[in-house]
Amino acid sequence: MTSEIVKRRALKRLTNEVFIHKSKHREAKKWCTEHLGERWDILDNRDGIWSMFWAGPANKDNDWQSHYRFCFAEEKDALWFSLGWS
Repeated sequence: MTSEIVKRRALKRLTNEVFIHKSKHREAKKWCTEHLGERWDILDNRDGIWSMFWAGPANKDNDWQSHYRFCFAEEKDALWFSLGWS
């Protein structure tokens, strides 16, 4: 089984997404680590309940509108996160 297939299977449980502006991602990552534990990682932490990914610009012409995608296993965690960060 390829690592890409394993990665997709593991990511299936992180289905609740919140997008935030790139200027907030470092503090948001810190908040998630403090409140939800270590981030999900394909190599180091497959049991993590959240992760974040670069989502790119919302508009191809405006890099200043770039975003990060935060993914959560639980809807309640995504909601809690979005109340403070989105």
